[in-house]
Amino acid sequence: MMLSEASKLQAEAIGAKLCRWSDELVYEISLLRRDGRIIHIFIDAKDGRVVGSKNQD
Repeated sequence: MMLSEASKLQAEAIGAKLCRWSDELVYEISLLRRDGRIIHIFIDAKDGRVVGSKNQD
């Protein structure tokens, strides 16, 4: 799932960390876009679906 998100956003993964978000565990993935901006996406650690993002505009 992460690779498809990075590809869709035309970005490269540059970092990841496991975090607690409410009662769930999520991976926060930092992506570097071609224009130099950093995007963070949050992926559910259990099922791999994207549950949120920030700095995506």
